[in-house]
Amino acid sequence: MGFLKHLLGGIGRGGHHSSGHNRKHDSGNSDDYFEPKIYVRCITCGVKNDESTDFCQKCGSSLGKGKCKNCNEGVPIDAKFCPSCGNKNGG
Repeated sequence: MGFLKHLLGGIGRGGHHSSGHNRKHDSGNSDDYFEPKIYVRCITCGVKNDESTDFCQKCGSSLGKGKCKNCNEGVPIDAKFCPSCGNKNGG
């Protein structure tokens, strides 16, 4: 095939660029979205802990959360209000 035929043949007719060469860019599964996992790093030993934990899984240090006096949910130490119930000075 001539150069121009090859070049023009790829436009909308199943030519070179529509034959699946770009598979690495088109996984075909656009529903494969995943939510990134969030970790909290312990300031004492450096281990990554799941964000829902209050204490380090390796050394037991507090991960910067307290408990709300009203609803007993975890509250960041520097929070002025509980994120769950809105209680003032929840932590």
